[in-house]
Amino acid sequence: MLKLAKPQQDKRFDMPSFGMQTIQSLAAAGGKVLVVEANMTVLVGQQDVIDFANKNGIVIVALAEDDLSQEEYCN
Repeated sequence: MLKLAKPQQDKRFDMPSFGMQTIQSLAAAGGKVLVVEANMTVLVGQQDVIDFANKNGIVIVALAEDDLSQEEYCN
């Protein structure tokens, strides 16, 4: 699952966020990886989310836009 801001979303007032509901929904759907935008996503209830993810084999990854180039995914 990839969680990003909408292109028109004003990040000054409305940053993307995730918490227990997101991670529980991911687990219920059988998902195993949640990717969020680093330094632009709010994590609510951090320890509970991490504990749940660990118990359910879910990996949470935070990537900055500069971490990946299109070239890596076009080959």
